[in-house]
Amino acid sequence: MISIKNLWALRFNRNGGKYMKKILFIGAADKSDLLLSICKVLASSGSRVLLVDGTVGKKLRYSINHFKDDQAVIEFEGFDVSLSFGNISEVEGYLNEQDQNEQYDTLIVDTDANDFLTYADYKNANMRIIVTSYEKYCMDQNEVIISSIYSTDDKPGQVEVDRIIVNSVECGIDEDYLNMQLANYYIIWPEESFYLPFDEVNYAIKIRNQHNKRINFKRVSRAYLSVIGEISQKILDCDKKTVKTAIKLAQRRG
Repeated sequence: MISIKNLWALRFNRNGGKYMKKILFIGAADKSDLLLSICKVLASSGSRVLLVDGTVGKKLRYSINHFKDDQAVIEFEGFDVSLSFGNISEVEGYLNEQDQNEQYDTLIVDTDANDFLTYADYKNANMRIIVTSYEKYCMDQNEVIISSIYSTDDKPGQVEVDRIIVNSVECGIDEDYLNMQLANYYIIWPEESFYLPFDEVNYAIKIRNQHNKRINFKRVSRAYLSVIGEISQKILDCDKKTVKTAIKLAQRRG
């Protein structure tokens, strides 16, 4: 007999006979530009993608075309985006209403909110990625978010979590210190995090993209492209050649 908790996972895993992956990007660091680039690569590979902005400030509104009040989802650069959902249950309700021919291969969730995800949502996701910087506010706020997720009547088990460190610089903070701050939450960390060093050119491209309402990453750093490629490859579960082809196609479309 399927429990209510497991029914959530099944609803997200069955998609007209196809398997829909749910990928969570969690954290107070601004990751909107990175997620837009990843979604464009996934879409260029042929994946049908829904990107859900579950952040408190709905940061994606500054990077994409303006939403109308009656639009739950809009199309942007080859994939769908929503700023309309208050929690993951509302996303589930929307997906359950969709025609089988319109269902998604990949759901990407961006959140820094304390109440967007439950522990069951977090545990049943295909990937969980904490996005952080070394800034004290960001690290402390991430602990608040994770603490809220782990506020559950269930007995939390060990869960694998990836990590992206944005605007990384040499500052005396290392991965062991980051791990220590979240040591109480049964997290299995990867051997090495994904690093996005601070780069003035990347920052300039991000600002230009926001004002132009486009996703263009033709001149971004090698480190940025590497993270986009490795995360996309992990989501797609494909070889490097497939991802490289998708990145080149996404860049040409930019």
